[in-house]
Amino acid sequence: MDIMLRIIEFKNRLITLFLQQVRFIIKFVEREIDKYLYSEMKLPLGTRLYEIKRLRIIDDKPVSMDYSFIPKYTTPNLDKFNLENRSLYEILESEYGIILKKSIQNIIVVRAEENYCTDLGLTTEDHVVLQSGIVYDQNGELVEFSETYSRIGAFEYVTC
Repeated sequence: MDIMLRIIEFKNRLITLFLQQVRFIIKFVEREIDKYLYSEMKLPLGTRLYEIKRLRIIDDKPVSMDYSFIPKYTTPNLDKFNLENRSLYEILESEYGIILKKSIQNIIVVRAEENYCTDLGLTTEDHVVLQSGIVYDQNGELVEFSETYSRIGAFEYVTC
């Protein structure tokens, strides 16, 4: 049975229970939106996206795998920035003038999938927290669709 929590507010905070954080870019490619992403993002088929897959490590332990899908037309040349040393959201604001305003997120507990198990040190028998959703800017435009698979207990979710 999956447990579901729906959070609708950008002021929600994600508080880590650890100290040292490192991000590794596993994949950064340009691609075309597919049917699944169309169903989530509601952008026209054929829209070009950046797909970014990042492994997050806290205190030398892999804790989450982040998948971000960002429309290329809003962030041309995003691939020239170092996302291992800079926050994606900081880059969106400082380099593109995109002010994040609202996020609609779903949080559920699911069984881990093979495509990220090895990187997180899990098996397909383990469970993870899946946080997925859309981030919007100050104009109500879609900025990002993301899916993050996190080890249970690695983060505390607090709503304000």
